[in-house]
Amino acid sequence: MTVSPSEAAAGAVQRYCIRVPSEKPIATIGLEVEFPPELDVTAIEAPAGWRGAAHKDRGGRIASAGWEGGKIPPRSALEFGVVARNPVAPATLVWKTIQKYEDSSEVHWVGPPEAQFPAAVTRVELRRSESPPRASECSREVTPSSGEH
Repeated sequence: MTVSPSEAAAGAVQRYCIRVPSEKPIATIGLEVEFPPELDVTAIEAPAGWRGAAHKDRGGRIASAGWEGGKIPPRSALEFGVVARNPVAPATLVWKTIQKYEDSSEVHWVGPPEAQFPAAVTRVELRRSESPPRASECSREVTPSSGEH
């Protein structure tokens, strides 16, 4: 599971792509993402055939999201989109994710970088954003999966 870009400009509005590989011999049927608390999420994007639901915390901030209703076949991957404003100060954003499989098993991508299933990390740096977020490159199927985490 990866999130791109892995580096982003502080204060910028950014489209993030959460790339989810189906590494088991069975399909992925769901995804839950806990957004980094420093991030101000404004929208989520569901790939064709999937439904996305944003979940707010008590303060009204979009704190997490879930996607379901579709399938990622074995040895394939799919990207889910998130649009957010980055924090204005440098930060390390940690994306905790739970991947749900057709057999009810789950993979928790929440560990440190050296773990078997590490959480994705984005570094937010002070720099001038040279261009607005690109048109969505998320919500596209990527086949076959390279097995990268």
